[in-house]
Amino acid sequence: MIGYFKSLFTERDKLLALTSALLLSTGFAPLPFGFLAFVCLIPLIVACDKKNFKDGFKLGYLFGFELTVFSLYWVAAFTFNSTKDINFIHPVFSEAVLGILAFLAMAVLHSIFYAAIVGLFCIFYKRSRFFMFALPLVWTSVEYLRTLSQFAFPWANLSYTQSYYLPLIQSADLWGDIGISFWIVLINVLLYAAYVHRKKITLAVPSLVLTVLIFIGALIYDDGPPEYKTDLKVALIQGNFTLKEKWTPDNRYRNIEVYDSLTRVADSAGAELIIWPETSAPMYLSYQPKYYHWIRSMGVDLDNYILVGSLIAEGSSRSEELHFNGCYQFTPRGQVQQPYRKSRLVPFSERVPYSEYLGPINKIQLGQSNFAIGDSVLVFEHPKGEYGVLICFELAFSDLVRDFVNSGADFMVTITNDTWFGETSGPYQHMQMAPFRAIEARTWLARSANSGFSFITDPYGRKTGRTNLYERTIVYGEIGGITEKTFFVRHGQWLPQICLGLTFLFLFCSLIVKIFKR
Repeated sequence: MIGYFKSLFTERDKLLALTSALLLSTGFAPLPFGFLAFVCLIPLIVACDKKNFKDGFKLGYLFGFELTVFSLYWVAAFTFNSTKDINFIHPVFSEAVLGILAFLAMAVLHSIFYAAIVGLFCIFYKRSRFFMFALPLVWTSVEYLRTLSQFAFPWANLSYTQSYYLPLIQSADLWGDIGISFWIVLINVLLYAAYVHRKKITLAVPSLVLTVLIFIGALIYDDGPPEYKTDLKVALIQGNFTLKEKWTPDNRYRNIEVYDSLTRVADSAGAELIIWPETSAPMYLSYQPKYYHWIRSMGVDLDNYILVGSLIAEGSSRSEELHFNGCYQFTPRGQVQQPYRKSRLVPFSERVPYSEYLGPINKIQLGQSNFAIGDSVLVFEHPKGEYGVLICFELAFSDLVRDFVNSGADFMVTITNDTWFGETSGPYQHMQMAPFRAIEARTWLARSANSGFSFITDPYGRKTGRTNLYERTIVYGEIGGITEKTFFVRHGQWLPQICLGLTFLFLFCSLIVKIFKR
């Protein structure tokens, strides 16, 4: 084991993979080194030279595992905070062990995506150096596949390294954030090609010129932020309860009391839509008529609209009951619209993927929830526009925003409880997804978080009113509606799907050539 760890720093290819993982991980929030993403893959490409699929798969797996350790280490803190009731030896020791084991399990699974990328790339690259240009196709294809199924976890997309550089990501309204990843990988390949052919000006110069043209094209496409019309005053309530305060049943009254007080302050300030965070009512409201009617009466008394994150239970009997993570909108007339049920669940945390097929194994409890999957896109109604809600992890899914907008949403709201992440990079990485969702659909997006960050994002991706972590406060702002549907909203993931089709076509052709050579 010691010898293997030593080899990570002494063997050329392993060291190159480590270098790429380090460079890429520094591009994710909160670190401000996103520009390194444009060269981060060059060491990895160098290491792929003359490797077959098997060796490339191993190299990609190592790269993916290292990247996961460097950039997604906060998963251990998340699991530590979600397993407080699992005490098989000693409370603290149990939580630490489960946190580490869960993180390692996630890293093992998450690394498979990168192993697939590098392995497939090596199939092409081994045939000819020209096929280095297959890397953007393969990378984009795998990032797209990572958004599908109940295993979906599109958290560390390459595009998110550019979240601080708004002028460079405005074209996301054409091809989504995964399309931005395509261009980042292509620039890496072009710069590598220029380096490889540095002694041949006729080959090196075109690569550098094309790289410059890509940046110029991105800047030309950016017309700068226009003047946006706003007509709806919103208030984002950041209650800032610790996990223990939130989920202890004896604290329910205190939770709602604080949100009641803050809501009345927001109403007196002129807010027309008051937004509470995810699970701000930390209970199944249908089982708690006292609190249900309290919040309902609040909307009537204030003559205002209140969006409340809560747990939802539905079913004809307790044995057939389904549980959801969701939210309700309470109206001035005392009406409660059908709740929205979260449809994108965190794998192995909110739900074990495909647990309905696991039988007795599904009953093993290691701290995970067992929420049902919401099966509809619900748009809430407000006199000044309809809106969709993204709950926590759902902010990572650009297709979901597209579905809401195509269902009539005029603006978007996202509610979350990032307290689970603790003081790690997790809340920052989560926050930096918001500009992409706003740009892709050119929509306003209001984000209410229990412990931060809460803010409003305009259609250009600019954040206003951003709070600090762990403070009790209210964010006020004005938002408007969508003026027209973007190309991405109308056509979806067209670029990643083309990349996926071309990747399969090249693989098929490669297989045919291999068969005829035998």
